[in-house]
Amino acid sequence: MSNKKKIIVIGAGPAGVSAGISAAHAGDSVEIYEKMPRPALKLLASGGGRCNLTNLSDMDGFINAYGRYGRFCLPSLKILPPWKLISFLAERGVNTFSPDGFHIFPQSNKSSDILGALLLECEKLGIRIRCESPVEEISVKDGAVAGVFCRGFEKCDKLVIASGGMGYPSLGGGTRGYELAKSAGHSIVAPVPALVEIHLCGNPFPELSGISLHNIKLSVTSGRNSIESSGILLFTHNGISGPAILDVSGKVNRLIYEKKHYEARLSFLSTIDENSWRELFKKWRKDNGAKKTANLLAEFFPLSFARKISAIAGSENKTAAEITSSETSTLSETLAKFKLSFSVSEDFEKAMVTNGGVSTREINPDTLESKIVKGLHFAGETIDIDGPCGGYNLQWAFSSGWLAGSKIPTGKF
Repeated sequence: MSNKKKIIVIGAGPAGVSAGISAAHAGDSVEIYEKMPRPALKLLASGGGRCNLTNLSDMDGFINAYGRYGRFCLPSLKILPPWKLISFLAERGVNTFSPDGFHIFPQSNKSSDILGALLLECEKLGIRIRCESPVEEISVKDGAVAGVFCRGFEKCDKLVIASGGMGYPSLGGGTRGYELAKSAGHSIVAPVPALVEIHLCGNPFPELSGISLHNIKLSVTSGRNSIESSGILLFTHNGISGPAILDVSGKVNRLIYEKKHYEARLSFLSTIDENSWRELFKKWRKDNGAKKTANLLAEFFPLSFARKISAIAGSENKTAAEITSSETSTLSETLAKFKLSFSVSEDFEKAMVTNGGVSTREINPDTLESKIVKGLHFAGETIDIDGPCGGYNLQWAFSSGWLAGSKIPTGKF
């Protein structure tokens, strides 16, 4: 008797296509439903079309990157770790490289090559991808998935919801996956934008838009919880961006969404603390008293920033000899512990990732099957999982998709 089952996947992005390929490799019949005219539009746009699909971090590095959900992600990462993803693509003619020894890109720098390999694999496996086919409803009978409604009823033995998050709605982002999960009895952690610029209340740096600092440290505390990030900051018209900011933007936006009290401090140069700045100003007063403080600060920062931060601290156009002890303290604190107040961030139009989604408490991490409805599985951004910049989110999409589509324990490349 045939063990072949009918699998329906909702979403033809990396997670959905990965789930479909995994299921087909296991011998099942697969159809993928996609609401957009073409598959994986977000993947094509990823990394400006270059597609940073994963990185060379070890397993502990990946687990740590997903924060408190790292252990939940482990079974997915084990079934499809980065090296297996790289190998899978290489076997299908898409070689990869790491220009910096960490981030992994297709050698051609074209995300279309990755998508092409995935779609060719789908074709070889007989997977049907039905574009412009939004699923309207899922059918659940006796606690198990029965099928979906999309211009009529389609029966299935297993359903994988991999419809992604809310970012870039013009490329397919939306709430449909969450709505379908909720209709099946699942709890949804309210989605907020992640990997997105953070807006500042009364942005004090609008004229610095486009200027970057390379070694900042951001610290945000809320009750017993703390958020920390370091690295590159980019000033924008409305606030701050850059890798160090993008990586924590989802957590910051959740604080704002939940209206929690917080205190945020920014060190513009993480290697020099407040006391060290004071000592440096004392040295400058002695050795370089005739020089303007902003010009001395330009040894560490772009001159435009040095002038701006001196003005904010009330030391504009003053020489090192002219700055009083009180002004030195103010400037030192401004450089090392600048207080930030966040406002509502960019909406999902510019969010690369979504923070929030189907609650992990209601999903079995070993199979990504619902604990509520038998035969219902989830993958990718539909689940309340998000990681920092650097290929973590695409790796999660591919790995979770493969696990969700597989027949445990036989699902493997």
